[in-house]
Amino acid sequence: MKDFRILLVDDEIGLTDMIKIVLNKEGFNDVYTFDKGHDLLTFLQANKADLILLDVMLPDTDGFSLCQSVRHLTSCPLIFLTARTREQDKIIGFNAGGDDYITKPFAISELVARIKAHYRRKYEYDPDQQDCVLEFGPLKINLNLSQVYLNQEPVNFPAKELELLIFLAQHPQRLFTSQELYSLLWNKDEVGEENTVAVHINRIRKRLAEDAKHPLFIKTVRGIGYKFAFEEGVNNEE
Repeated sequence: MKDFRILLVDDEIGLTDMIKIVLNKEGFNDVYTFDKGHDLLTFLQANKADLILLDVMLPDTDGFSLCQSVRHLTSCPLIFLTARTREQDKIIGFNAGGDDYITKPFAISELVARIKAHYRRKYEYDPDQQDCVLEFGPLKINLNLSQVYLNQEPVNFPAKELELLIFLAQHPQRLFTSQELYSLLWNKDEVGEENTVAVHINRIRKRLAEDAKHPLFIKTVRGIGYKFAFEEGVNNEE
């Protein structure tokens, strides 16, 4: 694999050793393991990361609080690995800045598949789109650089929020239900995950400094879903 650094934070040493061995066999050789949140933050202050796997229950902190601190240092994809299965815990995780949430016990093959999906998003893109930029008034999205600009200023997005924004922007005026978006972008068909999509939409709007009641870019169609429908100065709620 190309340079792709994975940071794994969990105090279950047997589990971290197993995951590291499997990832090495799959070609991911740049894997670092930590059993304390403090050690992760210290590492990130001087080193980059391409993906973080984070347990919620750690000996020195909880993963949700740690995730908020991590987001001051990197916007790389972050996947929670946890035994906490409540719907509310998932929402807390996404609100804290997580991109995905895998509950224990999990199949190692599923974890590897999700990591490979993030790897593909980082390194495999259509060469015809290398210089493709989507423009909507003050908003510009450079697909090659995976970078968003608002009023010519860069805006940093965590991976899943960026993926959702790009997907909607690439399908302007098309209405998607929350369940469709969840199925397409989270690769899951579970029912009742509409809150996950809503949380990410709200976080995108905050990063774009939008008024939640009058968003400029992502339109809410009440009771149905969302669509990207930029019209400057137009109320984007229906």
